[in-house]
Amino acid sequence: MFKNYFKIAFRNLHKHKIYSFINIFGLAIGITSCVLIALYVGNEWSYDTFHKDQDRLYRGWVLEDWGDGDIYFNTTSPIILKPTLEENIPDIEQSTRFASLSNLVKR
Repeated sequence: MFKNYFKIAFRNLHKHKIYSFINIFGLAIGITSCVLIALYVGNEWSYDTFHKDQDRLYRGWVLEDWGDGDIYFNTTSPIILKPTLEENIPDIEQSTRFASLSNLVKR
């Protein structure tokens, strides 16, 4: 019975080549998009989940407007931010600074 179904399916694919190509190509793009979105969402949800108290972690960011019409979101904070936050917000138990510097060599 399945042999007959496959035979009919391949005959229709061969008979209607353009429609078959459009359908298979659209299905491939849809499945690829779903897989990529699922991988991205899984990566975002697993961020910092290896910490013991992961629900108490926060990441600060800075909104920069340099006057050229573009607004930049930056996760690198000023050096003075860490001691200022620790002094002014008593709920902070620990904090750290992180800076990602480029290793690009220029002449």
